[in-house]
Amino acid sequence: MRQIVCPAEITAPLPPAEAMPANAVIEASREVLRWIGRRFAREEMLERRIVDAKAQCHE
Repeated sequence: MRQIVCPAEITAPLPPAEAMPANAVIEASREVLRWIGRRFAREEMLERRIVDAKAQCHE
């Protein structure tokens, strides 16, 4: 039988998500806004990976 060992980085709670401030406005070039979007997408993908990996852990 194979046992999955999860490192502390996977089992640690995720930090709380930061909410956008009310009435926040971001003014930037289209290129910068695309870059920000890619950064958010990357963060979401990494969070999903951590959640999925945590689900494979056995307490």
